[in-house]
Amino acid sequence: MSARHLLIALALSAAPALQAQRVEFPLELIEYLDDVKVVAFVRPSALEKAPTWDPVAEPLPLGIPQALQAVRAFVGPDSGYRLQSIELKPIPSHPGHWHYLVRTTDPHGKPRYFAVLLDGTLIPATVEPESYK
Repeated sequence: MSARHLLIALALSAAPALQAQRVEFPLELIEYLDDVKVVAFVRPSALEKAPTWDPVAEPLPLGIPQALQAVRAFVGPDSGYRLQSIELKPIPSHPGHWHYLVRTTDPHGKPRYFAVLLDGTLIPATVEPESYK
């Protein structure tokens, strides 16, 4: 086998390993609002980019108006969505990381949920149905 063929074989065998390193398993962010289980899936790279916050030592890096602006940008300014509530919550098992949990209703009155990281990254969330026992 020539050196050229050997290099090609090595490159082809390394390609799947390099692609496997890019796979990110999302963090499952579970919150409860009014006895409703809300789940958002956060990419670890998005969480790493988001700033951390110590409520005792520093000002909040993203205020409520900016979090709501991220939701408006996602749904559209004239979409008919209505704000129901917004809460600032820590992300469990990730010290210093926080998110806003935003509850809205769409134009048909159906509840919609969003998580907004402290860098303005918006993650749509879903309601997890109750399991049958």
